[in-house]
Amino acid sequence: METAKKNTIKPAKLTKSESSLLKAVGIEKQFIFDVQLAQRSSYLEYWVDHYEKGKKIESLSKGTTDTEWRKKDKNKNTTVA
Repeated sequence: METAKKNTIKPAKLTKSESSLLKAVGIEKQFIFDVQLAQRSSYLEYWVDHYEKGKKIESLSKGTTDTEWRKKDKNKNTTVA
């Protein structure tokens, strides 16, 4: 995850291999996002709510996750912690 000018979240673009792997383990629908933050953070809090026609129907999921800040080794094209 790299710092950005503003916080953004957008659907991740999965490779065919990544999509195939998810389907192979039985995941037909996935919600995978790329997140860029303007400031570093040690964790993210998230929630997913279901809306229909502007009305909240139900809360589907919520939780927190640790973030790992990594930098890319330009010489080796690998990610290091």
